[in-house]
Amino acid sequence: AKSAQWQQAMALLAEAHDRGSLGTGTVNAAINACEQSLRWQLALVLLESLLEGQPYPDEISYCATIGACAAATEWAKALELSKDFTSAATLSAAMVACEVRGAWEQALALLQQMQHSSLEVTDLTFRAAMGACHSTAAMRWERSVDLLQRMQCAGLPPATLSYNFAITAFGRGMEWALALTA
Repeated sequence: AKSAQWQQAMALLAEAHDRGSLGTGTVNAAINACEQSLRWQLALVLLESLLEGQPYPDEISYCATIGACAAATEWAKALELSKDFTSAATLSAAMVACEVRGAWEQALALLQQMQHSSLEVTDLTFRAAMGACHSTAAMRWERSVDLLQRMQCAGLPPATLSYNFAITAFGRGMEWALALTA
């Protein structure tokens, strides 16, 4: 079913192009269809077509393409794209790609980059970094807990899922007593 959906999206994209009504939003929707069907290479081609002229890519174009790369576990390409269009949204999307891959060091570096660049850091941003820390085989539970504390120090009230990540991290680190006090 997903295979047919991306093909339909490409047919509609071609029709919009032929009618002269191709806009960034239309291409972004096609990139999203690529993400859903794990067609990350096609998403890159569509982004490149936006870079070649009008319409021009926007933050959504990059986030959708980063998402397509992340969905296909092409996290290195997602990181590369986040450097081409740096914003809180693109860096957060790249952190999700790191989470999928368990690339906790890269996720923490992106978080640090966001903070040093005065980009808005949210609960979701911290949670993506926490997810990368606890999705790795080495289980960086201390890092997840540190991120929860840093989130609170930044005045960001953690959501339930953030606490769940920290408690899971304690459990995986065999720190049951700490898990009960989180």
